[in-house]
Amino acid sequence: MFCSRCGNHLDDTAQFCSKCGAKVINEIEKNPDENFEAQSQPIVPPPTPAATPVEPTNTGIHKKMIAISIALALLAVFVAFNLDRLGIDLNSMSSAENQIVTNVKNSYPVMYPNKTYEAAFKKFFRNPKWKYVGANNEKDIVQFDGDFSQYGKSSHMCIKFTVDNSAGKLEISSMEINGEPQDIISVFAMTNLIFQK
Repeated sequence: MFCSRCGNHLDDTAQFCSKCGAKVINEIEKNPDENFEAQSQPIVPPPTPAATPVEPTNTGIHKKMIAISIALALLAVFVAFNLDRLGIDLNSMSSAENQIVTNVKNSYPVMYPNKTYEAAFKKFFRNPKWKYVGANNEKDIVQFDGDFSQYGKSSHMCIKFTVDNSAGKLEISSMEINGEPQDIISVFAMTNLIFQK
């Protein structure tokens, strides 16, 4: 059944049009004298103006996709931040280079056999970073960078370790504080200071 005023499709039991509010007059009320067959003929609704089709949107899926994208972005930031806090630079290290860095971190000076370089450096330095630098004369070079306070000022230290795998030796080959190379006595004194903290 259709509304006689606006042409809206109506439920057969409707008394008023849900679109325009007009009272619904069914065929029986209009033509009580006509026979039943005539009353049951379908009424053709008046033409309605052409409407622009509305494409259904699935906002639920879009919201879920946005939420998943945000969650993945936050996870990536969290992982990157924590790798940085752990002082691991994985940009170009292979698993073999990674293992060399790990071996240096787990090593210790002869005078301090109960504390690894990694444990002592984490306690002494801010922003500790380890990376594999390369090989020189069949010896691997691992670099450590970290910030610390010296005489009330923030300073930066860069330490290079030389790893001689064939001889099973590890040594500090250079140390710089704020870009200034340190002599062997300063290296010894700073190592003691770092490990005694």
